[in-house]
Formats: sequence, structure tokens, C-alpha cells
Amino acid sequence: MRFVITIFFSVLMGVLNAQTKAEVEYNKEHDIRFLVGESSWDDFVKVGFDTVFLKEYRAYKPQDSMMQQLQNQALPDSIIVVLATWCHDSKVQLPRFVRVLHDLGYADERIKFISVDLKKQAGKFDISAFNIERVPTFIFYKNGQEFGRIIEKPVVRLESDFYTILNKD
Repeated sequence: MRFVITIFFSVLMGVLNAQTKAEVEYNKEHDIRFLVGESSWDDFVKVGFDTVFLKEYRAYKPQDSMMQQLQNQALPDSIIVVLATWCHDSKVQLPRFVRVLHDLGYADERIKFISVDLKKQAGKFDISAFNIERVPTFIFYKNGQEFGRIIEKPVVRLESDFYTILNKD
């Protein structure tokens, strides 16, 4: 068991510390362009995905009462978001979640975005340790340990689900 935890943590740190940025790929069969690999929030704008992501980011208004409750919470040390720029749920939920984090003052440097292709592969990054079935998947870490996820879309609202995860026993 300890060996598995060590391998998982090594994979996690490799993903978190990687300096390689995502690459833009094109699928001729589906006529779509998408990012693959590690990226940052700024990368979505730099490579032309800003129209969709920034429109949703600006339009989303987090629920005030829930945001006030989140202000008093100990936020995760880091967050990994596995997403697909070709995926409708990613196009909606990713900008909304980033908006919630920005409104809380959460630093972009603590968020790692990993973009996947149509087969849910992340290029040179092996994401198998994350057990991704659906995108987007928001994974929360404290002291190097995963303690919660939001998968695909929230049960209630992103900020509500985030609050629930932060306050689970």
C-alpha cells in the first residue's frame, strides 16, 4: 500500500511540477481543435479558447451567501482540474469554477489544468493515477492527499458542492 501511495504522490508531483505547456491538436474527423497537456488559465486565452471560456467566466455570478460561507473555510492546498476544451461540460463548468476561486482570492499558481484529447489522454502526462472517467474533474488536495472531487457538473452549484467537500467529515 505504501508503494502505491508513493507512486501516486510521485505522479502527482510530476504533473504539478511539469514545465511543459499544452499543445493544440486538431482532429480532422471531428473538425475540432483542442488542447492536450498541462495548461494554465491564461493558456486558454493565448491559444484561442478565450471566446467560450471568458464569456462563461464573466457571465457566472456565484451565490453571495455561499461565497460568504466559503470565505471562512480553509481552502485546498492545491487543485487539479482535468478537462477537455472540446467538452461542453468543461466549457461551462471550468470558467464558473475558476470564477469562484478568483472571487475567493485563490491563487492561479495553486491550480493545475490538464487538458485531454478525445480519448481522455493528456499527451506526455500519464493521468491514469487520477482515475478520470468524466471531464471536467476537479480534484482537491490538502497535505498532498486528495480529499474530494467534483466530477463533470455539480450536484447543486459549484460553490455549494465545494463548500460541502470542504466540510465533510
